[in-house]
Amino acid sequence: MTAAALAGCLGDDEVETITVDGEELAAEITIMAWGGSAQDAMEDFYAEPFEEETGVTVNVVGASSGHEMVSRIQGGAEDVHIINPEEIDVYEAIENGHIHPIRTENLSNYDKIQDELVPEEAIYDPGEDVHHIPHIYGGTGITYNHEEVEEPDSWMDIMTDELQGSLIHFDYPNYIVGQAAIALGMDMNEAVQDEAMMDEVWDFVEERNEHVAEWSNSGSSTMEAFTSESALAGSLWVGRQTAIERDGVPVSYTVPEEGAYFWVNVLNIPSYVEDPHRITAEKFIDYLISEEPTAEYVQDQVYAPSIEYTETEPPEIIEENPDVANLDLLTQMDPALYQEYVDDWQERFEEIVRG
Repeated sequence: MTAAALAGCLGDDEVETITVDGEELAAEITIMAWGGSAQDAMEDFYAEPFEEETGVTVNVVGASSGHEMVSRIQGGAEDVHIINPEEIDVYEAIENGHIHPIRTENLSNYDKIQDELVPEEAIYDPGEDVHHIPHIYGGTGITYNHEEVEEPDSWMDIMTDELQGSLIHFDYPNYIVGQAAIALGMDMNEAVQDEAMMDEVWDFVEERNEHVAEWSNSGSSTMEAFTSESALAGSLWVGRQTAIERDGVPVSYTVPEEGAYFWVNVLNIPSYVEDPHRITAEKFIDYLISEEPTAEYVQDQVYAPSIEYTETEPPEIIEENPDVANLDLLTQMDPALYQEYVDDWQERFEEIVRG
């Protein structure tokens, strides 16, 4: 990409623009991404090189959850042009018209998206239009202190007397219910619609509650628990596990035989974003699924990329990723079912935690 001189935009309603390869782009956009190391990686491997290539400034702001990202754009703030939530958090926003369709003709890398993640077939993108682009994916398997705990083959292997009070799991309703169903050998999307199966799920959650040291509300707090060894086993994504392992914390990650919860981080453009910001956001999204910067991002963050490498060699770390090796064991929750039942799940979980 080649950048030309700035075009004007000096009135209150005008936007500063820059011409790149003959197209008029906004001179500045903002993406809301996951905070912490993920925010740093977004800046280092995508935002800064994109600015070097095009002259477009990309501001990266962090969020602690996909729910926070969606709430921000639904709450009237119009200063964010791209969000990067988990797929389940944005489903309702798409249904309610808060997310633009992606004009895929503006994405030169669209055909590189893996068959398993093709947007037109995604259960979390309602309607006929494409409203998202997948960026990375993974599972939520078991992270464990390998100096204190043998590698577990099953979720049940960490539900022991020895580890009682030493487990950590996320308090997200979809994880609470989905992980319990998976651990019990159930199809989670069948289980949530079956009263008898859900009775078993909640019995399992009650038992798990007796073993946890903490129900965590973020990756950062989970990392801290493993670092301080207040938790010896539980749920944490492979990218966060690898980050603390690189810092010397003796933790490993595995996908148990029953499987794990499957998630996808997606890229969306809020419906209030208009050109030239909209086309600029699409150009940056296209860069986010291009091979070279994604290879560097994946080497740093470990998570699996949404794209196939057709022009360059894929990073070796992809083959080493347990989520990639066990993709057939990862299960995704139907977001329509999640929206239908989430309030009931939250209420029931709070009752269990309160005792």
